Amino acid sequence: MNLRPPDPSVPPVDQTEQFREQIEAQAQRSTPICEGWAETYENPEVSTREDRIVHFGQGDHVRLYGRDLRTRIRAAGFELTEFTAVEPDVLTYGLMRGETLFIAEKPV
Repeated sequence: MNLRPPDPSVPPVDQTEQFREQIEAQAQRSTPICEGWAETYENPEVSTREDRIVHFGQGDHVRLYGRDLRTRIRAAGFELTEFTAVEPDVLTYGLMRGETLFIAEKPV
């Protein structure tokens, strides 16, 4: 699954719908987030597997999310809840202590 940034030639309402579809397709996946970065790093010129490993840490990644991930999720129409992994959930679910879990849900 490759989330694509909104196309600047598409009207903003359609961009939100595009991103919403991408978020839905990404549901229940692990998404790396770099909390020290204010914005998501994307570079459309990075296209080979080798370059993606250098830029994104894996050959199939196309971005590294920054703190703006929260804004992107909310802008796509989702409610966002964050949880910090602590015991007993760390042991029960195989989480890393202190990691942040994002739960994005469509409002009813």
